[in-house]
Amino acid sequence: MNRALLNKITLALAVVGCAIALVLTYKHFFPTVSIGCSAVGGDCNATIESRYGKLGAIPTSLLGLGMYLTLVGICVLRARSLAGNSAPGPDEKKLGIALFGVSALAFFISWWLQYVSFYVIMSFCPWCFASALTVTAIFLINAFDYLIRGRVLTGEQKMLSGVVVFIGLMLGFLHAPDIFHQIGIVVGPHRHQLAPVDPSTVHPPLVHPREELLADWLVFKGKPTALYTVIEFADYGCGHCREASEDMEKLLKQYPDRYRLAFRNFPLERWPYSMKEAVAAEAAGRQGKFWEMHDALFARQPEVETPQFNDFTIISIGKSIGLDVSRLKKDMESSEIRKRVARDHFIGQINHVTVTPSFFVIPSNPKGKVMLITGGKDATAVFNNPNDPFWSGSQSSLGNPEPSKLP
Repeated sequence: MNRALLNKITLALAVVGCAIALVLTYKHFFPTVSIGCSAVGGDCNATIESRYGKLGAIPTSLLGLGMYLTLVGICVLRARSLAGNSAPGPDEKKLGIALFGVSALAFFISWWLQYVSFYVIMSFCPWCFASALTVTAIFLINAFDYLIRGRVLTGEQKMLSGVVVFIGLMLGFLHAPDIFHQIGIVVGPHRHQLAPVDPSTVHPPLVHPREELLADWLVFKGKPTALYTVIEFADYGCGHCREASEDMEKLLKQYPDRYRLAFRNFPLERWPYSMKEAVAAEAAGRQGKFWEMHDALFARQPEVETPQFNDFTIISIGKSIGLDVSRLKKDMESSEIRKRVARDHFIGQINHVTVTPSFFVIPSNPKGKVMLITGGKDATAVFNNPNDPFWSGSQSSLGNPEPSKLP
């Protein structure tokens, strides 16, 4: 395949990338417009509002558009050079190096953003994913053109190329089940899927958002007279939730009159023991040791992905904090406990929880506005800064809001 043809294919792909980036940029500036992400588990607005939605004041999508336009410009100049055009400009070799360099940088940044999308924001976007695939195709074409085309590879070079391809394929197979589950394509059995909740069978019925969040079984940490009640929705398998747990512990000590904390379960399917750990923590609460179990589960979180971690490990964690093991096992089989975890998850869903951890802030003033912060580090920064703009609307009146509606 000659270089001119490879350049034309790269140019065509870069134009496609420009179109994708334009859609995403339009969505950034007009967030009420739907571009179809929600149909496959995405939440564009949550992504836009996250720390990854922009670099400084510049939207990430606009940076992507700039990258694609740069590729288009290089391809156009290179096409003229390859055609023997006498117009002044960089020589073809330098343009080839520039094309390879820009596409390589774009490839790594794009897949880092996909990692953020799937494992941090947890919001699949078909447009962003299509952009990543487009960038990958551009990178592979130009890697072939710059590194391989026209060269005779030695045995060691062929073996290295094969190893790189094999590693790439294995990484794809490793992460494919998590990705497919997030976009609603079932691959294999769900290890701890929550059964769908019929609202008519779950007590209490749906009411005012404040009462939805302040369930009567919650165990609070902090002073009952605190200015704000923080309801955290989190998952015991989530690394960001573990970090947030440590940050919130410090926060309660630093601002004892300002915050008190309660935990509600939002187990995610990507972690193998999240559901069982949530049930175990609630069961421990029946013995008066919810927070002890909560802290112990997060402390042992790094072990979850090891072969040694299993159902018996969860029981042994309970034993280590002084629980009655027989009662713990019995309570973990309780339909009431499992329904409680399901209720937590359901309440999180209908109140727009899409990221763990997420924090609802409820002022002590009964007319205060219930507010939501997503992401551990973002929340910690807000909680540690009483002058953050977030707090400016926290005492505004809710009036007489309607009860939450089912999706």
